[in-house]
Amino acid sequence: MQPRESAAQPVQRDHSWPLAIEAASGERVGLCFGCGICTGSCPLASAMDLLPSRLMKAVQLGLRERVLGATAPYLCVACETCAVRCPNGIDVARVMDAVRQASLTTGRPVPRVDIQRFHRWFLRTVWMFGRAHEGLLSAGYSLQQGRLLQDLSTGLALMRHGRLALWPHTVRRQREVRRLFRAIAQRGGR
Repeated sequence: MQPRESAAQPVQRDHSWPLAIEAASGERVGLCFGCGICTGSCPLASAMDLLPSRLMKAVQLGLRERVLGATAPYLCVACETCAVRCPNGIDVARVMDAVRQASLTTGRPVPRVDIQRFHRWFLRTVWMFGRAHEGLLSAGYSLQQGRLLQDLSTGLALMRHGRLALWPHTVRRQREVRRLFRAIAQRGGR
């Protein structure tokens, strides 16, 4: 049995933060009543340290540090399943994106290095081809994680079954994608 702490640390609340996240996301976080449908619908909820419905509640309560320290916003793949199923029409993925941007804007380190590495490789492939290329993304990330040999057999099996393209497809307007990257960089984005 764990010993109890004698004095609980007071929870720091930032009462202006929910309004800032609402402004950044365009979503009315205050409408969330905690039904949990977003969590039940999320394909990555089992990997998250702060479930989508709990993240929404933490934003409502102004628990800024708790939310900014969570890995959940970095794991969200913006599949929009939560938005489709939310009875109040809240796009939780947009809230996750606003939280992620708030975290990056403050210069706060990403909670897990592997998430940051994956994010960088993803953006690198989008920069190069105008869209993500799963083969290069997987290979680059595995190499950086020191897992290339462990993941190689899986990659080859996916290629054999036509599930992983060897050659990347590019978009027609690749220059426009790069222009977006430059515009974000000029605004101080990462």
